[in-house]
Amino acid sequence: MASSKEFLEYILEQLSELEEIAYRAMMGEYIIYYKGRIAGGIYDDRLLIKPVKSAIDYVSDIRYEVPYEGAKEMILIEEVDNKEYLTELFKAIYDDLPTPKKKKITNIENTSILWYNSYNEVREMKVKEICDYSGSTLLGMNGGMVESPDSKKNYICTQSRLDKA
Repeated sequence: MASSKEFLEYILEQLSELEEIAYRAMMGEYIIYYKGRIAGGIYDDRLLIKPVKSAIDYVSDIRYEVPYEGAKEMILIEEVDNKEYLTELFKAIYDDLPTPKKKKITNIENTSILWYNSYNEVREMKVKEICDYSGSTLLGMNGGMVESPDSKKNYICTQSRLDKA
């Protein structure tokens, strides 16, 4: 049985004092995110949260439920009518929630990127691979590294053509 949009809206209203609460529909149910981390979800009109240590400590009468067949057990939150309780619960569990896994970039070969060199000329390059190390951002005539905007990855490229803006 799918969860109702009305129940989702009710839970979101109960959590409205928190910043960065989001949700995503998933096969008739809803995944609840708090500050970018999965905190739990709404399954069959039940609020279930991840069974992290801080949640186990916070919830006084723990009842485990399975969100769907084959899934791991989660903690059923029965006090959904208590706005202050829900708000404090989500604040309490945040640090124990797993951080999102970084997505691996695949099929990047021959992808073009544009960048400006030190002479303000536009360069187009074909990406060969993305590396997790930092290094020089200098570019030679036969290719080199271009630093990403977040300064966390370097793009190893080969030069394909030069265009002036």
